[in-house]
Parts: sequence; C-alpha cells; structure tokens
Amino acid sequence: MVLLSKTAVQVSLPFKILRIEGGDDYAQLLDISGQGCTYVTKKGVEGFQVDFDVSVANRNYHISFQTEYRGDNLKAYSSCGVLASRFGCNADQSSIFEQDHNYSREAEKVISALKPIAEILCERFFDKNCIEED
Repeated sequence: MVLLSKTAVQVSLPFKILRIEGGDDYAQLLDISGQGCTYVTKKGVEGFQVDFDVSVANRNYHISFQTEYRGDNLKAYSSCGVLASRFGCNADQSSIFEQDHNYSREAEKVISALKPIAEILCERFFDKNCIEED
C-alpha cells in the first residue's frame, strides 16, 4: 500500500479528502474477452483498491473503490473501471455515507468526484505493469 496525497475537492456538499491510499497487494492484470467473445480482446486490472478517508459535514468516512468484477464478461468494457465497493470490503462506509445523507444527489456527487481519482490510480498501475510484461 502506498500513501499518495492529501487534497481537497469542491462539490456543493462540502467535503475534504483527508487521505488517499492505493492498494495493489492483490491486483493483477487479466486477459479480458469482449462481450460475446471467447477470445482475448484486451487486458484489464482485477483486485485493485483505492481507499479514501473523507470528511463530510464534520463526519469522517472511509470509502473504498475496487476494480469491477471481471468474471461475468459483462462489465469488462473498461480495462481500469472501478466501483464504490459497498460489498467485499469490511472497512468501506459508502453505504453508511449515503444513508447518513438520505441517498441524496449531493452524496452521489461526492462518490462521483472520488471515482475519477481512483480510476487514474488504477490506470497508473495498469500502465506500469503492462510495460513490465512487454
């Protein structure tokens, strides 16, 4: 696990990113078959996780993003797609955060603001490891 940075992002619901940590302990590159294909069409990342500690309305939350599940061959469009985990990470508080903010559009915007950061970190892992494989 590598600590990356501290920063702040502005959304109408005031929040601050306290910590970002990208975890590649279990990450790996996989061959991905395009939807409906039985042959490999590209590579993708599985097992990558990005953890955010955020402060929203004077309350702190731990929100985790994990790479999309690759086994069903339906979510395999993006090599580095990530989702707020909600499942599979005991420390993740995405659901609690959304519940605390009544599943509002503003809560959704906070999650949406974090997602591109997680995707960039996943893309960096992908790029670094594709180079090493060549």
